[in-house]
Amino acid sequence: MKVLKFGWTSVGTTESIKKVLKIIVNSKWNDEKILTVVSAFSWVTDSLLEIMNLVICSDARYKEVLANIKERHIFIAKDLVTKNQKQVISHIKNSFKELENILKEVVSLGQILSEKSDLILSFGERLSAYIISQSLASNWQISHFVDARNIIITDDNFSCAWVDFSKSNQKIKDLVSKNSWVFVITGFIG
Repeated sequence: MKVLKFGWTSVGTTESIKKVLKIIVNSKWNDEKILTVVSAFSWVTDSLLEIMNLVICSDARYKEVLANIKERHIFIAKDLVTKNQKQVISHIKNSFKELENILKEVVSLGQILSEKSDLILSFGERLSAYIISQSLASNWQISHFVDARNIIITDDNFSCAWVDFSKSNQKIKDLVSKNSWVFVITGFIG
C-alpha cells in the first residue's frame, strides 16, 4: 500500500491538480493500493474561516465569499471531470446548500460551537477529495472517494479530538479490501 499526500499548492489550480492526477496514475505498481489524501483547494480553508468570522459579526458579505468558493469548485469540476459531470456538479451544489443551512443555524445562534466550526471547515477537504476522485474515475475508472469521517473514529472533543487507533485501523483495513486501487481521502477534518 502506498500513501500519497497532496496539500495546499498541489491542489491550488486545475493545472496543478492535473499534475497530481498524473502522479497518482503513474504511482500504480502491480496490485498495490494507493491511498491519496488531499487538502482543500488553495485558500478554501482560509475563505471558510473568513465566512465564519463574517457570520459571527452578522456581516452578510459571507454570502458573496461562499458564492465565490462554490463557483471555483464548479469551475474546477467542469475542467477536470469528463464523465458524469452533471452528477458531480449537482453533488457540489447540494454540498453548498448543506453548508448554507449550517451557516443559517450559526446566524440564528449568534455563535459558532466547536462542532459546527469543524463541520464548516470540513467542506473544503470533502469537496476537493470528491472532485479529484470523480476526475480519476471519469478518466481512468480507478477511484473511490472516502470521507475520512467514516474511517477515522474519534471522541467528541471537537477541534481537538482523540483518535481511536484500534477502531480506525480496522476501518482502514476494511476500506482497502474493497475492489478499487485508488482511494481519495479527505485530509484534515476537525
